[in-house]
Amino acid sequence: MNIDRIAHIEFLIYSYCIFILLLPGLLVAQPTQLGGIDYTERDGLPSTEVYKVFQDRQGYIWVGTDSGVSRFNGHVFENFGFAEGLAHNFAYDFRQDASGQIWIATLPGNLYYFSDGKMHPYQYNHLLESYGNQRWTVDFFFDEEG
Repeated sequence: MNIDRIAHIEFLIYSYCIFILLLPGLLVAQPTQLGGIDYTERDGLPSTEVYKVFQDRQGYIWVGTDSGVSRFNGHVFENFGFAEGLAHNFAYDFRQDASGQIWIATLPGNLYYFSDGKMHPYQYNHLLESYGNQRWTVDFFFDEEG
């Protein structure tokens, strides 16, 4: 092989390596723009400090905030707080049981359920409160009986 051919091959290998090193910078994707709507107190939320968003089987969106619970039908927020039966407005978790009732966990660890258009306290909240310094119901589940 002559020297010119060797130099040409070295140049091609060098160029290929530079191309491979620079390729990731050339393939930068465009930032994704996700569509969405920002809702605030002006739209009906009781607070923009949101801790949980949950969609039930009927399609309602439930929003847990530091100022109560909202149920959103896609157009209007219906808010639930002290006046609607919640003794504690800080709502941080939701579940739906087999019968379709929505259950809400609040600080300081009490549970409520939504039935017949109203909030109802769980009948054993006093037992949950008796755990003293345990201020949160961390999680809750339903068995096959509901």
